[in-house]
Amino acid sequence: MVVLIRYCGKMFKIFEQIKHRCAFVFCIGVIASKSLLAQEAFEPPEKPLEIGSAQALEQIVIDGTASEASWNLAPVVKNFTQQNPVQGAKASGETEVRILYDADYLYVFAFNRDSVKKYGLRLQNLQRDFSLDQNDYFGFNIDAYLDKRTSVAFFVTPAGAQSDRMYGGEDDENVNWDALWYAKTSVSDSGWAVEMAIPWKTLRYAEGAKQFGIIFSRGIRRNNEFITFPPVPRAFDPSRMIYEALLTGIEPPPPSASIQVNPYILLDMQRTVKAVGTTKEREEIVGVPKLGGEVKWAITPNSVLDLTVNTDFAQADADRQVVNLSRFSVFFPERRQFFLENASLFYTGYDRIQPFFSRSIGLDDNGNTVPIDAGARFISQTPEQSVGAIVMRQRGNADAPSKWFGVGRYVKNISDQSRIGALVTMRSDDAYTNSAGERFNSEFSGTATIDGIFRPTQIWAVHGMASMSFDPDRGRGFAGAAWSGFTDTWGYAGIVAQYMDKNYSTRTGFLGLEDFINLNPAFELDLRPTWLPAFIRSYSPDGDFDAFWTSDGRFLQADMQASIFSVDFQDGSAVEYRPQQVWQSMDGSFNPLDVPVRSGLYSYTRHRFRYASDQSAAVSGDVRFQTGGFFDGSLMTVIAALRVAPIPNIELSANYEFNRIEGLGKQVQASGGLDVGTSFDTHLLGVNTRLALSPQFQLIGFAQWNSAAQRTVWNVRLAWEYLPLSFVYIVFNSNDAPFTLQNGMIERRIQQQGIAKITLIRQL
Repeated sequence: MVVLIRYCGKMFKIFEQIKHRCAFVFCIGVIASKSLLAQEAFEPPEKPLEIGSAQALEQIVIDGTASEASWNLAPVVKNFTQQNPVQGAKASGETEVRILYDADYLYVFAFNRDSVKKYGLRLQNLQRDFSLDQNDYFGFNIDAYLDKRTSVAFFVTPAGAQSDRMYGGEDDENVNWDALWYAKTSVSDSGWAVEMAIPWKTLRYAEGAKQFGIIFSRGIRRNNEFITFPPVPRAFDPSRMIYEALLTGIEPPPPSASIQVNPYILLDMQRTVKAVGTTKEREEIVGVPKLGGEVKWAITPNSVLDLTVNTDFAQADADRQVVNLSRFSVFFPERRQFFLENASLFYTGYDRIQPFFSRSIGLDDNGNTVPIDAGARFISQTPEQSVGAIVMRQRGNADAPSKWFGVGRYVKNISDQSRIGALVTMRSDDAYTNSAGERFNSEFSGTATIDGIFRPTQIWAVHGMASMSFDPDRGRGFAGAAWSGFTDTWGYAGIVAQYMDKNYSTRTGFLGLEDFINLNPAFELDLRPTWLPAFIRSYSPDGDFDAFWTSDGRFLQADMQASIFSVDFQDGSAVEYRPQQVWQSMDGSFNPLDVPVRSGLYSYTRHRFRYASDQSAAVSGDVRFQTGGFFDGSLMTVIAALRVAPIPNIELSANYEFNRIEGLGKQVQASGGLDVGTSFDTHLLGVNTRLALSPQFQLIGFAQWNSAAQRTVWNVRLAWEYLPLSFVYIVFNSNDAPFTLQNGMIERRIQQQGIAKITLIRQL
């Protein structure tokens, strides 16, 4: 605690250096927010609304119609209201929902009235876990534990695409959670209907449960309108279960242990071509059959154990390359399904300080897979607390040791909206001898972290984290962070403070920067005065000041930016102008794109212009143009995205980034003058295709060319969901990239991989 107080005192002294800038930023936010208090978020009801249900008297066939007589027995839920654009206003399209149940399923039927023949429906594609912002959809969140915090959600588009999500509270969303459930849709001129069946085994609940919390939501995308029942303030996501209604009249069967097995068989063909210059040195072709799988054991309604053997991630998406012009490490998101489920439980809240990040397991620094022999994950969640643990064994090779990874997590809920938690991580490297004959001893490293979030009111929250690390090379280190913010219908205002000393390290996580202090006050407004033209939804200015120092107080960089002109139109399109003032202190430890820049303090201004069209339209685009200084040179950046989807079954998109750098890294000449510096261009092109016969049969392709890294990447994946969550995959990967050899020569290495994989899920 004494150490934490001392570090907070150091942060306060540095904050004094920029208090005038921060005060200016917050004054704008406060003045604007005071003028809009009439639009503030409303409090949750003291007594939740109640929704009735009925027992099915015959077998319910999931076909997108309410043809069975039992549907006439179910009470009708209607009177949805707008969450956005006009909080509390009547919905433009009527929605009627009915709920049935039997011994195996919870059934939901919704008819979503709309002038389909006149206006059509907005459907981007048939992707699972589609974007809720850019599609017509209907869905609901269920709080089966009645803790008004956690929920699982199920959404369906008119084309039958499904999305299931897990929410851990505080708008903590896990899009990659996949559950076993069924849905069918039907479309008519007067609207579209969806019929859903959720197995009771998918919904984990307490013994004797007779009520669930529930919030229904629907997107009417042609109006860029989102409606809910019961009402939820515009400032919050519909997963804010403190606003839930009570689903009554249900009789779930007693919860019981269940086992879900997911074995796979795979054939992996790999071809590697290595060449120095134009001379091909060798070509290798290897074929590897592989067996493995996963088991999910629901030990109790609240506890689940996942086991994995010979873990494989052949069907995972390829990483998107970036051109990194900053001093921060690039964050690549986790894309592997085993690690995505319940990932939010192990996240402590700050992107640049993550004591645990699952990409440290089974992937090297270049994103290449490293074999995982086996692993286990245990999760137990109740309304009072959550417990989680992960243990993984990573296989070694000639240049890396075998490793054990371990993670433990405990979270205690102290009120409906507040919690405290602890996280412990460890990594143990086995002793090994590398290919050069060098002997390395075993090593152990780890972290211990405490964190908490407190919500005194619905619109105000405070979060804090403190973490200690042990590393065999650095010894003990410390990192800490705190955030406080207000979120209301007028917008957001808050501040983040982060600290990391030079000894802090985590071999089980991700650090965006090492040895730093960061202060970041920011605001974002959502102004909707009545005098705005009808085609404009909101004027949305924002601003922030983001400054970094080393832990001993040496200045690194800062930038102040504000969206002076930012307009959101009613159809979802937007236009923005954003100036930015940047200060950079160079000492030779950071060279942008490996171009040496003279030491000193640089100050320069940049300008950004952006236009984004309606992203739900059949043809949409997003163009950003940036220009201005860049250290001692200049930088012009053009980022363009185009998406074409004439029907949901066909989607083509392309993303292009162009950087022109001029006069970077001018050096002092012997004659006393300066040279002209380095000038060059970079190109980053990515092309995506998605061809779908149905939501269950899709061909997905991705290709990317990165001129700065001289890398070309291909990923083509055919996915057939022949049974719910059971797949046949045929995958082709290609990675063409240069490697620098020990003698300084450049080796061109082309790695190609063809994979055929079959998975099967069975509920026992």
